[in-house]
Amino acid sequence: MKKSLFSFLFFVIYSIQAISQTASFTTSPAATNNVLSLCAGSQVLFTSTATGTINSINWTFQGGNPSSSNALGPHIVTFSNPGTYTISSSVNGGPATTMQVIIQASNPSPNLNVQLDNGCGSGFGTSTFNNVTYFTSCASPFNGDQLCLYSNTSSTNANSIHNINWGDGTNNTYTGSNIPIGNFDFQHGYGNAGSFYLTYTVQQNNNSCIKSQILLLYTGANPTATISPGGVPVLCNPGNVVYNINPGGQNTPGTTYTVAINDGGSYTFNHPFYKCNWSNKYSKCSRCNNEYHSKFKSI
Repeated sequence: MKKSLFSFLFFVIYSIQAISQTASFTTSPAATNNVLSLCAGSQVLFTSTATGTINSINWTFQGGNPSSSNALGPHIVTFSNPGTYTISSSVNGGPATTMQVIIQASNPSPNLNVQLDNGCGSGFGTSTFNNVTYFTSCASPFNGDQLCLYSNTSSTNANSIHNINWGDGTNNTYTGSNIPIGNFDFQHGYGNAGSFYLTYTVQQNNNSCIKSQILLLYTGANPTATISPGGVPVLCNPGNVVYNINPGGQNTPGTTYTVAINDGGSYTFNHPFYKCNWSNKYSKCSRCNNEYHSKFKSI
């Protein structure tokens, strides 16, 4: 009897340890020894690198906007006020992983501004979704269009260092007041279709802080998706309807799926799915004068 009880307790403890995970994440700009120092007004990209099955995740962005999230991410967080802040992430209720972000005042503070330069090709344009502007090149099949950018950043000088991380492990650096149109110092071609986060940084001189901005880019075929059930569910009493998203085969990580229902419900999912279906509760009977419509789009 004692032996059986010991075996049972061992199984319970082992199962709990197997579910609990240690969170891990990266930042762009990259941190050094878990510390990231930037100018006020900077944006930082936080990306979870936790492995295994993630049933839940909790982010805390002290001093940032947003200040917290239960979504997998990646997350673009803006730090407006000087101070020293602690960032933490935990998955599946496990121990939190933390780092520090140090935000410094800068006077004058550069106003970061980078724009599309079409001089090296006409494949890229801009698109706006949920009030966010993307650099986009939508072609099927993927053709590897060249992206060229120029800058019009304020409060810079001949010694200012401009750097852009293209989001695929490569970067370019330029020293000067601004990258001029037609100079093509910020020129890049992507080898694969997908969504990318670009990080643009400016350091006014060797003794100043670094200011950063996150830019978004998509290159590849237009994403598609359908939802099921695709017909018109009929509810004679208030109840729930479960829908499934069926993504197109060409959709890449970073694709966003938004579902808007005119009873007030709205749902957003990222590809690949952290959660793969959703349930919407309709609180009124679905008669002719109480019809509900769903609107679905992917980007």
